[in-house]
Amino acid sequence: MSEKPLITTRYPFNPYFTIVVSLIVFLLMFKTSIQSGFFYSILSFSFFYILLCRNSCRVVLFKDQIYVNYFFPWEKNIILDISNLVEVDYEYSFFNYFSDKTRAGLFVFPKYCADELKLNILSYGKIEQYSLEINTRMFGFNRLVRKLSEMVK
Repeated sequence: MSEKPLITTRYPFNPYFTIVVSLIVFLLMFKTSIQSGFFYSILSFSFFYILLCRNSCRVVLFKDQIYVNYFFPWEKNIILDISNLVEVDYEYSFFNYFSDKTRAGLFVFPKYCADELKLNILSYGKIEQYSLEINTRMFGFNRLVRKLSEMVK
């Protein structure tokens, strides 16, 4: 696309932190044995991935499209046409303790470790609902929601 993006968020620091911690754990445990190095580095990566890194992404918002590019390759990237955006709603992850829009309830961990962006888009006379779980840098999600709310027709 040749047009300039309205908003571009950056990847959060969490994936980089998780990879570095996993490598440090591997190097520390490698001194005892290679099996323990692999085991504990995979264990630490899994824990931090579930807690911090799942749905870590970069979001690029254009006038009529939104691109969600996830950090880890096993998560599928999303391209969504938002030219007929009707409604925007959102929920914060359970990390945000001070908002009334926080997803909470019984057994929230590890289910709700990312923010959720809910978009209602008019398509062929019907309203389609899309739910995007995204994890951006701090305040990037708020900027994105504010800009999308301004774009609602």
